[in-house]
Amino acid sequence: MRGPIKSGNLEYNLFMKYSLLFVLLFGWTFSLSESKAISSEITQGDPVAKIVRSIAKADVYETRAYTASHKNTLQQNQNKINLAKVASIEKLTQLVLRHKRAIVRLYAFEALVQKQKNIPKEIIEHVKNDDGMITVFDGNTTVKKPLNAIAAGFLY
Repeated sequence: MRGPIKSGNLEYNLFMKYSLLFVLLFGWTFSLSESKAISSEITQGDPVAKIVRSIAKADVYETRAYTASHKNTLQQNQNKINLAKVASIEKLTQLVLRHKRAIVRLYAFEALVQKQKNIPKEIIEHVKNDDGMITVFDGNTTVKKPLNAIAAGFLY
């Protein structure tokens, strides 16, 4: 018969390694599922998040609405209208200052200008320095332009 497992014993070391591995894997899996559930809850209940995802997915800025033959641009025009309607000034400001996608920052800035006539100087300076590239569709051609060049037209 064996005695109790003692520290320094090979069996003890293996037991401790496997126990630690189990705890780490279980904790990681639990936290991963929790973060997915929380993020899913936030985005499903948040109409702004849905609009933002759609804007980012299409990844094109349209200069005006087009016919039904250009489905992505029709959707982007609708996204622009919806974003301006649904998003608060605070949310639009967050999107302009912090979103990783230039197209989202541009549409958020356009909506912010529509909703608020006096844009804070810090936001204007931030946008002036934002040179993220945007694909622009004007009905016939697509070109790449920096965000700050497009956004300048919203202010004047």
